[in-house]
Amino acid sequence: MAGIVCMQSERFNYVFGITKKGKDTYIILERTEKGESKVIASAKIEIKKNIRLQVKATGDSYQFSYALNGVDFENLGGSVSGDILSTNVAGGFTGALVGLYATSANDAYAE
Repeated sequence: MAGIVCMQSERFNYVFGITKKGKDTYIILERTEKGESKVIASAKIEIKKNIRLQVKATGDSYQFSYALNGVDFENLGGSVSGDILSTNVAGGFTGALVGLYATSANDAYAE
C-alpha cells in the first residue's frame, strides 16, 4: 500500500492510498483509533497514468480525494472527523503529521 498518512501516532491516524488485491487496484481510506484499524471507504480503480492524492482539513473535518486524470478530484469517504489527530482524543502533545506512506506489510483490504 502506498499513499499519504495523517498521523498523530501509530495508534491514531488515517491512511489514504492505493493497494492491490489479486489483479485489482483499490483506493482505500483507513482509520486507526486506539490501535484498531478499520477501512471506512474503498473504491476499485483503474490506473492508466499518474494518480494524485489530496487531503483537505477544515477545522476538525478532513476530506480525502483522488484524481485519476490529474485534475478532477473525487472524494472518498465523505467528510471524516479529525478528532483522532487531536491531543484531546489521542493524548500527548506531538501535533499531527501529514506525509508519504508506504508498506509491503499491508493488512488493509477493500470492503
